[in-house]
Amino acid sequence: KFYKINKKKIIFIPNGVDKTFYCESKKNFKNKKLNIVFYNGFDNEIDRGLNNILQALNELTNIEFTLFIIGNNLDDFGKIYNYEIRNFKPMNEIKLIEFLRDKHIFLKSTTYDSFPIMVLECMAAGLIVIISNKVGITSYIKNGKNGFVYSNLSEVKKIIENIYNRNINLSLISDNAKAICIELNWESIGEQYLNLYKVLNRKSN
Repeated sequence: KFYKINKKKIIFIPNGVDKTFYCESKKNFKNKKLNIVFYNGFDNEIDRGLNNILQALNELTNIEFTLFIIGNNLDDFGKIYNYEIRNFKPMNEIKLIEFLRDKHIFLKSTTYDSFPIMVLECMAAGLIVIISNKVGITSYIKNGKNGFVYSNLSEVKKIIENIYNRNINLSLISDNAKAICIELNWESIGEQYLNLYKVLNRKSN
């Protein structure tokens, strides 16, 4: 936009996901109560839209769920909102993989995010991701097929209501989400970088 770069000269290489996050077993959706994950990050100075999400979820009065917030801000939000909130500090890969085993939904806020790796990790683990259309990974999300993309918080509430009422095939969406490992595993992404460097090297010579 500002530098008038020819789009034909741009090569986009996405982030990848570690295959260790891939969960071979089926995600268990038998329990009616939903476990929802929100990542609030390491840096509290970045606004990831948590307050908007908290308020939107507070309007889901007929749905049983627990919100799991991962981040350094460990405020006791449960004293303000009428649903259960549990806080966790950011964890290493092994602990995160175990943490995601019994979770159902990964919810991304309305704020802009370029290409969050945690969305890929949650998809590989079989979670149903609900992300804003301001998030760069949306091109890999087929709405209602391997996750959901929303444009406003009213849509978020409707999506969660449909999930809770089992109006959609959750197991199928979960299985489709896990297939992201095939397309965006680090071996494949690394090969794209290698091929690009080879092309640039030939041109420079």
